[in-house]
Amino acid sequence: MTVAMILLYRNYFYGPGQLNQAFGALAIATGAVGAGLFLAALVTRGPLAG
Repeated sequence: MTVAMILLYRNYFYGPGQLNQAFGALAIATGAVGAGLFLAALVTRGPLAG
């Protein structure tokens, strides 16, 4: 999944001369995924929750 995201942002969503913009957008997407995983962990009941 990580390799697919890198290749999509580098080769499909942005042109060959826009490498900095592509990796900037990839960083934002990665941050959004991380934030979503963190929020999901907060709202999910754990196995030890009463």
